[in-house]
Amino acid sequence: MSNKHRYISIELDKPRKLRFDLNALCELEDLFNKPLQQILNDGVSDVKTIRAFIWAGLLHEDPELTIKDVGHMIDLTNILQAQEKITEALNSGFGDDQGKNEEGPKAKENQSGTGKK
Repeated sequence: MSNKHRYISIELDKPRKLRFDLNALCELEDLFNKPLQQILNDGVSDVKTIRAFIWAGLLHEDPELTIKDVGHMIDLTNILQAQEKITEALNSGFGDDQGKNEEGPKAKENQSGTGKK
């Protein structure tokens, strides 16, 4: 299975690429001190959460980036765009083709639970 790099372009202080890989998701869990599912259930609608998601999603391209740096990149003129890009990047990261894998939709049907056919 190949690692498809799924990036979402976002214009902040400069053009950047948002990506929620496993490292970004772990950073969010550490920051909020709760599981990702609970964070997502709480919603990405308040400003601290939006800032945190943008920060975590940009760490792959700039590991030295701080959450305060991201706070300087977002204001009332682009916060809605940031929120939309978070949603887009999360959807991209979780994949649009649930239930399918690289071998195609039929590959799952042909697998047995024992590893034998």
